[in-house]
Amino acid sequence: VNAQTGESAYQYGTRLPGIVHGLQYDLDDSRLVGMLTSQAVGRTTINEQWRYFMFTIDINATTERYPRLVSNDRYTPEEVLYNPEALPPEVFLGDGDLLARNVSLFTSTSAIVGRSPIDMDGTFVFCVAQNSPTLNKVKSRLFFVSVLDGEVIFERAVDFYILSLMANEKFGDLTAVGHRYGEMQVVNLALVYFDFAENTKKVSWKYNMGMPTQLALRWDTSVVSEANFTANWFPDVWIHPGLVAVEHLYNKSFIMYRQYPLDWREDRPSSTYPMTMLELNIRMQGDPKSWCQS
Repeated sequence: VNAQTGESAYQYGTRLPGIVHGLQYDLDDSRLVGMLTSQAVGRTTINEQWRYFMFTIDINATTERYPRLVSNDRYTPEEVLYNPEALPPEVFLGDGDLLARNVSLFTSTSAIVGRSPIDMDGTFVFCVAQNSPTLNKVKSRLFFVSVLDGEVIFERAVDFYILSLMANEKFGDLTAVGHRYGEMQVVNLALVYFDFAENTKKVSWKYNMGMPTQLALRWDTSVVSEANFTANWFPDVWIHPGLVAVEHLYNKSFIMYRQYPLDWREDRPSSTYPMTMLELNIRMQGDPKSWCQS
């Protein structure tokens, strides 16, 4: 869809070789990046294991009416899993690889720190569900993967289930939104950076389970009055998973939410509790700002 006019852009349509999870657009390199799995696994009587591939589609829009979409430099996206020469790099999940091959754990929650003049590769970050005895106790595990070769450069588990990830392509900051110990939180997770001394990219893990850095607690908003809400308190808002965006130059993130009353028996009309956008500034810590009520 054309973001300026709202018109359909059918010329960019293409068949895919399987199921692509966590699809992200790499702003700095005009490419789509996601995790590819075969559509046959788990849906046929053949006993096959899940395999995960680092899938990219490079977009060349020099000719506007006939853009060129290719994978691995010269293959059409639909032939990736059927042509051995076009097979993208496979991702191995380390200690959890055996479980991930027998049970699909991918949650489609992902983010990307794209290619830059310093890092000519880019880093794809995605979440999988950790093994848990019950569904309500499932926690997330993050994997940081090099886009070009599928190598896992870093992985770490967290103590909550991540609903949305936000990555800044200029600064490399990674933040997450999730429900942690009974309340909604926005926390700083990690920093992806390039180490000039070792000539490689690294991940600096910032998240401390004992005392995480929370990016939103209280803020000014006219959506809810004191008559029906105790405070403008982020842990009680209702987040819309996946409805997030990042402004890269000034390192701002945006989250969509509704701030319903605490009493679940009260009416929740959209006119009183509209969807609202929350603006967060990661590097310059300040009060979050609510705006664009719809």
